[in-house]
Order: sequence, then C-alpha cells, then structure tokens
Amino acid sequence: MVLSWFLAIAGMGLGIWMANTSRQLDTAHAIIGIVVVIALLAQPITGLAHHILFKRYGRPNTATYPHVWWGRAVITLGIINGGLGLQLVDNTTDGKIAYAVVAAFMWLVWMTVVVIAFFKSSKRLEGETGETVLRQSTTYGTV
Repeated sequence: MVLSWFLAIAGMGLGIWMANTSRQLDTAHAIIGIVVVIALLAQPITGLAHHILFKRYGRPNTATYPHVWWGRAVITLGIINGGLGLQLVDNTTDGKIAYAVVAAFMWLVWMTVVVIAFFKSSKRLEGETGETVLRQSTTYGTV
C-alpha cells in the first residue's frame, strides 16, 4: 500500500509536469487527478487510526467507515478520471467505449460484492477492515 501511495504521488508529479507543459493544467482531468491524489493522502491517517482503535476495542470503530467509504469514493473518482483522460488525448471512439465498458463492468462487480457482503453480514462477524469475515466454527471443515 505504501508503494502504491508513493507511485500515485509520483504519477501526480508527472501529470502536473505534463499538464503544465501542454497548458492543460486547467482541464477537468488534471484537476480531478490532483483532487484524487490529495484525497489519497487522508487514507493512511484514517487507516492508522482505525488500526489503533481496532486493536484497542476489537471491533470496527469511528475511523473504520470513513476510511472504507472514502477509499471507495476516491477509487470511483479515479475511474471516472481515466475516461476524462482518454477524452483529453482524443483517443479513438473504440478506445473510449472499451474503457467505459470495462471500467463500468468492473465497478459494478465491485459494488455488487460490497452490497452482497453488506446483506450477508447478519451471518458474519466484523473484521478489522470493517468488511465482514466468515464466522469460524470450532469444528474442522465447517464455516
């Protein structure tokens, strides 16, 4: 996660340089890209707070859900920004359609898993990430 965080910051630096060089720093893609990376800066802070509180209380806490939902919102915004980037460089229509279809499909699969996990949570215990984990039975082979 730390490596990804540093790569995102490096990518933002490269993006700012490219946008500044091509005079496109005022485009929606550049602005949203900067917003996404700045928003990512909060993730380690809320993640650490969640981890410390989870270790102390053994359950999801006030830092859990902001961390999880902020992350989901930032990823969604990043996916949208990918499409804006393709428009900015005037990618082919087929390329834009392919990105939109694959990105929308993957986002829908992701959100479907989130919703299913939420509705099945009555049969599960909360895990450290605020997502659910299966309740372990004392009998081998059963979950």
